[in-house]
Order: sequence, then C-alpha cells, then structure tokens
Amino acid sequence: MDHDYKDVIPDAYWNLSGAMFAYIYLELTKIGIDVAGESQLVGYPTQFPDVSMMNWKNAKPNARYWVLKLLKDNFGAGDKLIPTTGINGDVSAQAFITGQGKKLLLINKRNKEIQIDLPADAKNARVNYADITTGDNPLAQYQLDTNTITLKPFAVAVVRFP
Repeated sequence: MDHDYKDVIPDAYWNLSGAMFAYIYLELTKIGIDVAGESQLVGYPTQFPDVSMMNWKNAKPNARYWVLKLLKDNFGAGDKLIPTTGINGDVSAQAFITGQGKKLLLINKRNKEIQIDLPADAKNARVNYADITTGDNPLAQYQLDTNTITLKPFAVAVVRFP
C-alpha cells in the first residue's frame, strides 16, 4: 500500500509535538527531574513516523529536533527556577537563572498567534525560537526592540535577558 504521509501528518503537527515535549520538560523540571528523552531520531512511514526527529523526505531535522536542541542548549542541571507570573494562560512560561544568565522559556500551547507583554527589562533581549515559520530549518533568532513578543502557533522560544 502506497501512502503519502505528508497528507497524513500536517506540517503543524511537528511544532505541536515539539511544544508538547517542551511543556513536559518544563513540568518535569518543576518537580526536580532534570533528564528526559525524546524518541526516535529517524522514523520512516513504516516505523511510527509521528515520533521521528528527522524529516524522512529531505533528511533535515524537523521541529521536534529543533525544540530539543533549543532546550538542551539553554537549560540544564543546576539551573534555578524563578517564580513566573502574569503570562497569558495560553502560554506556559518559566524564568530560569542559568550559568549563562537569566532566561525565560515560553511555550505557545494554542494553534493561534499570541502576543505577550514581558517585563520592561526584556527590551533588547535575544530570542531563539522554533515555530511554524521555521519548519525543518534551524532555530531562528532576533533581538526584541520592545518588551512585547509575538508567538506563532505552537512556538517554543527562549528569551535571553541582557
């Protein structure tokens, strides 16, 4: 039987799956668990393709991979969680003090664009993210010129404060 799995698994699924992993990572971190794994590097259509971290059609990492890389490169054992309040309920947010400074993890849990006002000191912060616009491409980044951030559907972003 010949299937075109591009039609079976929508592109946004990979971002949803990455956002879900980031959310699980965050909740595990809150209860003191500092190690979590993500399944299957390469999964072809005959081998549970929905858990793959690679796009089997073009051999490029997908959003699941890029979100894992974003978390791995920014957070780790010994980071301190800071009480985080005042963020839209459609977004999970957690501030951290890391070895590289103060960072904020943001996870858009909804299939819609959300704009958030961050603390005033977020102006000029560096943002690294994966979302529906990055797809199978590396993490994107930009510098905030205000304290407002816009998160695309199922975006996962790390804001690094100056």
